[in-house]
Amino acid sequence: MSAISLLPCPFCGGEPQRCSNSAHEMHWVLCIVCHASPGDRRSPVEAAAAWNSRAASTSAPSLSDSGRVFRPGFQAEVSQWMLACFGPEVSDDKLERADRFTEEALELAQTIPGFSADRAHALVDYVFERPVGQRGQEVGGTMVTMAALCNTFGVGIVEEAERELARVWTKIEEIRAKQAAKPTGSALPIAIARSGQ
Repeated sequence: MSAISLLPCPFCGGEPQRCSNSAHEMHWVLCIVCHASPGDRRSPVEAAAAWNSRAASTSAPSLSDSGRVFRPGFQAEVSQWMLACFGPEVSDDKLERADRFTEEALELAQTIPGFSADRAHALVDYVFERPVGQRGQEVGGTMVTMAALCNTFGVGIVEEAERELARVWTKIEEIRAKQAAKPTGSALPIAIARSGQ
């Protein structure tokens, strides 16, 4: 069966690109210019049809009918790296992803003069004494506050994200070894020797 022809991006007129994640049987189309996408589908045909339906409309980008927001190209590239590095089981481990995100956020905060472990512990207590938020909104809040933090230090968030993704592609074996040595069920990425042991 011949591939369905893809219409230009309805938002910027850019060229669409077919993408896939075979391990998860996901297929999507995204604009190579503005990264608009109607989200992933189970087959290339469904992905193309979803793109062309979106391309035929004049509405602004919004939630896809699967409930997922438009997929930026960088997010898809990170997904490819995760699968290449860890495989689907670790890539899909939601608790593990939250552990690593928290670790990276704390390491970033640690680079800021005056940010101490006491401040981090106080924030943990503050957050966990409050009601659980809505995940999508919290993602948005994380991205906005991350951009605001980068602005205060004159750091380019996009440039640093691209640089880090390029770096970790060269470190797959080291990262796999660290993951293999991680204590089962622990939030910590390495085993920590306790005093007296």
